[in-house]
Amino acid sequence: MRWNGIYTNDTSLRNFLNSKQIGGDWESTQTIAPENLTCSSATDTSVTVSWAPITYTDDAGGYKVFYSTDISGPYTEFGMTSDKTMGYLEVTGLNAETRYYFMVKTQTDPHADNSNTVISEPSGIVSAETLAPTSIEPEDEKKIPESYALYQNHPNPFNLETEIIYDLPKSTYVTLTVYNMLGQLVRTLVDSKMPAGSYQVIWDARDQKGQVVPSGIYVFILKSDSYTEKRKALLMK
Repeated sequence: MRWNGIYTNDTSLRNFLNSKQIGGDWESTQTIAPENLTCSSATDTSVTVSWAPITYTDDAGGYKVFYSTDISGPYTEFGMTSDKTMGYLEVTGLNAETRYYFMVKTQTDPHADNSNTVISEPSGIVSAETLAPTSIEPEDEKKIPESYALYQNHPNPFNLETEIIYDLPKSTYVTLTVYNMLGQLVRTLVDSKMPAGSYQVIWDARDQKGQVVPSGIYVFILKSDSYTEKRKALLMK
């Protein structure tokens, strides 16, 4: 069952399939959709979409990015990254002052172990609004944050979901995680190398297994090679 597009959120089932796979690890050969999608660096004509690359990056392929002005679609394919190690793509040619919705599919090209092109199911959907046109600054002079920052989530307290915004002054590997007050990891929201820019992430009050978490205080932790910041959030139902 290796070199396909099969995945499950059931940890025990993944462990079983890995143990039964003859000749190698089953999980690390699956073409699955990337996770932890975010949008950043919006201009009047472009938005940068980022994600966490999947484990299976050995064979040729990439990530196809799709966009739409309606969350229900139809979605238009913008383009594909050059390989499966890349964690972002700038979508250009967009209209100003317009909300766009984005999703990503992983593609693995034919190779020695599978003569077919394998394309994953679509990822989750993220959205961003392009800015108003401006003639003051050239298009290529995008505003880059001067320092790292993790802002207080909004709304706070929150019920169904909350937004977290953070700034990166340079390209770096970054993680954004959620912990409970017992110090237990609840969710990894970002785990990837990201370009400099401002980012927004939505937490839907679910854990790594997709289960809704109970009310209480949670801690967001942003980490890079030289920066760590924490923010507390109150989930009320």
